[in-house]
Amino acid sequence: MTQNHTVTTPKDLVALNDYWHKLEEDPYAHSFYQVLRYIDARSTLLKPIGRNNLPKHEPVRMRQEPSMSFAPSNLTKVERQPGRPSTISILGFGLFGPNGPLPLHITEYAHERMHHHKDRTLSAFADIFH
Repeated sequence: MTQNHTVTTPKDLVALNDYWHKLEEDPYAHSFYQVLRYIDARSTLLKPIGRNNLPKHEPVRMRQEPSMSFAPSNLTKVERQPGRPSTISILGFGLFGPNGPLPLHITEYAHERMHHHKDRTLSAFADIFH
């Protein structure tokens, strides 16, 4: 049975770590697809991003910010936590927003719950599909 964990060289780890720092500092300067291609190229995963059998084997988590604005950039935020996969927050592609398939009042409700009540439940549930 094969394992799906990341197999990288020390040089690749340094380059990937530097890249994550740049993403955290200025996420708007990067394209969502560019970031995914870079991570796929630098971390020699046994399977491409999104193709692993278990989510815990994925190198990144993707989530969408529920927002009614048209996305000036498709990346909004990158968060890293020790021992967990990094999280990439996007605006343009997903269930919420003016370009999403859900009704706009659902986006407004998820946004209100997150920002006024600190409740990410609906947004976190929708992230299962991103």
